[in-house]
Amino acid sequence: MIAELVLAAIGGAGAALGIAAYLSRAFLKLQADKILARHTQALALEKDRLAHDLAIEFHQKSIAISRREQDRTEALKVLYAVIVELGAAVTKLRSLANIDKQKNFRAAYFTALSAIFTELSRTFNRIAEAHKAIELNAIYVDVSTEEQMQQMLVAVQRYYDQVLAKCNAVLAESQALGASLSEITQPKELVALCLEIEKNWVLIIEPSKVVLKNAVRHSLVA
Repeated sequence: MIAELVLAAIGGAGAALGIAAYLSRAFLKLQADKILARHTQALALEKDRLAHDLAIEFHQKSIAISRREQDRTEALKVLYAVIVELGAAVTKLRSLANIDKQKNFRAAYFTALSAIFTELSRTFNRIAEAHKAIELNAIYVDVSTEEQMQQMLVAVQRYYDQVLAKCNAVLAESQALGASLSEITQPKELVALCLEIEKNWVLIIEPSKVVLKNAVRHSLVA
């Protein structure tokens, strides 16, 4: 009888311990599930936040790239317009060099020379404007394009100095002839002089003009 009571007591205690162990495991699992759920939710929120931040950063970078491309296109267009103007700078010289043979040749010759010098002065201003335009827009274009523009302007300035020296020489020779200056004795036929200037001028500028034209077209297509 006593033995049965002892066994019953032991069995009851064992069952109680088993139930306690089960409840403990169940409680731990519940806590673990709660922790995992909170962690999963936190990860999801962090993922959404990172995705949002990345989307904003990507949008901002896209805007920055778009602005840079737009600035580059505008800079190329400005430079192209400047080069076109510079290329056309000497085209007016030919019309200024025409001498009306019905008028006094000597007077007409000096009048034409004076008009040529005036137009060359305007051309010098266009060269200065081109230098300024390149300096202001160089930051938006690639280095090779900037270097080509600078080299072209150096060549233009060098040739301009040669043209000015030649015109000054023609003026000096014409003045030295005095009253004997005529269509036959003129030191240089002015139309021929201006055609020569225009031809060489175009040869210097045209390569850079083509480069800029292609760059603008590519930029607009892109």
